[in-house]
Amino acid sequence: DPETTCYIRVYNVYVRMNGSEIQYKILTQKEDDCDEL
Repeated sequence: DPETTCYIRVYNVYVRMNGSEIQYKILTQKEDDCDEL
C-alpha cells in the first residue's frame, strides 16, 4: 500500500495595518487521510 503522508499546510496571509504590511502564518488544512496520533 502507498504510504500516506500527513502534513499541515502553511498559509501566509498578508494584512496591512497602519500602512505597514504584516505577515501572518496560519497553520490549517489538515489532510483528511491523516489520523491524529
